Amino acid sequence: MVSNCLFKTVHFAEIKQWNAKQFFQTNIKSKYIIDTIGNHTFHITKKTKLFDEPEKEHKILGISNETGMFDAYSELGKNIKQPYIYVENGCLAYNPYRINIGSIGLKTDKLNNEYISPAYVVFKCKETILPEYLYLVLKSTICNSIIREKTTGSVRQTLSYDNLASIRIPIPPIDIQQTLLFEYNTTIFEAQKIEDRAAKTYLNNEKYLMNMLNLNCVEASNNAEILKFVSYKQLVNKWEWDSFSEMIDTSIKDCIYPVKTLGQALTFANRPWKKTNCSTDKFMYIEIGGINAIDNIATANEVLIADAPSRATQTVEGGDLIIGTTRPYLKRFALIQDFQGGYVCSSGFQIIKKNPKYDLRYITEVLKLDPIIKQFEALMTGALYPAINAEQLKQVRIPIPPIEIQRKIANHIEKKKERGKNYYQQANTLREYAKKKFEEAIFDET
Repeated sequence: MVSNCLFKTVHFAEIKQWNAKQFFQTNIKSKYIIDTIGNHTFHITKKTKLFDEPEKEHKILGISNETGMFDAYSELGKNIKQPYIYVENGCLAYNPYRINIGSIGLKTDKLNNEYISPAYVVFKCKETILPEYLYLVLKSTICNSIIREKTTGSVRQTLSYDNLASIRIPIPPIDIQQTLLFEYNTTIFEAQKIEDRAAKTYLNNEKYLMNMLNLNCVEASNNAEILKFVSYKQLVNKWEWDSFSEMIDTSIKDCIYPVKTLGQALTFANRPWKKTNCSTDKFMYIEIGGINAIDNIATANEVLIADAPSRATQTVEGGDLIIGTTRPYLKRFALIQDFQGGYVCSSGFQIIKKNPKYDLRYITEVLKLDPIIKQFEALMTGALYPAINAEQLKQVRIPIPPIEIQRKIANHIEKKKERGKNYYQQANTLREYAKKKFEEAIFDET
């Protein structure tokens, strides 16, 4: 339960920061003891100079508001320019600039990586509070409101450890915390089983399509050759020979339909957009991160013209297919819906126009198959942001059945996807129920 005060008188001596919202904070009520987080946690500030081991590969953690803490990447010590923080199992960490949108994570034994950037705030629980319990409390709707009230800063709102430590939360006895977590995780486990069914549905779609086209997965060759002769044209615009090309050829050689390059089969669109030509003060923008790679749906955000990112460079029309060209193996491909016509998208997309000669629903599904993704990987360049440009994209080869077969395949997959969506909706409902029951159990006086 929460209560809010709309008017409050404070003494001048209480004003430590010129920030009025600190005096209008949400007051929580609970049947359990309410105490500050700082009385139950330690701030971890010790840093390790990973650059002292220049040739060792160090495993780095990351945090997102969607997944929490995750294994991000590995990096040689010589490429790491600042000391990093070692994160033990059971530690929590958050992005001080993004915790207000849920960017906090818990290190569990399911994660293999060990270090995190010093930009994150890392802390550890004392014996009086379970790490998972604290994590769920901090992710709760009520606690998120309190966190937003505690952030400070004029340009970018941030939450220091001291401000986090001052937040008051319910602290049940350990056995009650364990019971609450057991009930929560029991429901989450049921949700996970339903999500597994959904994932299996999508996996079966891929198998169905591979079988329909008679394609094979790309497998590494065991033939090690010291000297290899290749023709000049096989260098594929790069001064290197990629043996993947031969493996890809093997994966599509038995295809029962004609194989064409995307440049031959599809219509590439180029519709430049400039904010100086815009007649309104805002526009709808599709960013790479706004793509649902499972359902191939694009989500757009309203952006002020004055805040238009430099990447906002092209417009889309209803029926287009947009292909994410940065890290294309992430399968960020989306079909533009009719109401999204006229929206602006990032330069990180290649736009494909709709055409009666092909079904873009089919094209989208084919692009996600293993033999095609492996072509993206063979063609893309760049170390930090591997990408594929339009000319390289045009060289990617895919099977092109007659349009009737394309539609038949697309319709079949669409029906199966609908079943998968229903599973995901059921799982999300269960997850929301688990979250609601957990919050009701601690933020309630009865």
